[in-house]
Amino acid sequence: MGGNELIPQEIIENKILLLRGKKVILDKDLAQLMELPLEI
Repeated sequence: MGGNELIPQEIIENKILLLRGKKVILDKDLAQLMELPLEI
């Protein structure tokens, strides 16, 4: 996905985790959704 394409809701929802009562997305998953390299 490049440019201004929307990411399907189901894909985003599958990346969301519940951690100590908070909804979070891991940095690696967010980078993948945004098509960015993950820098360590």
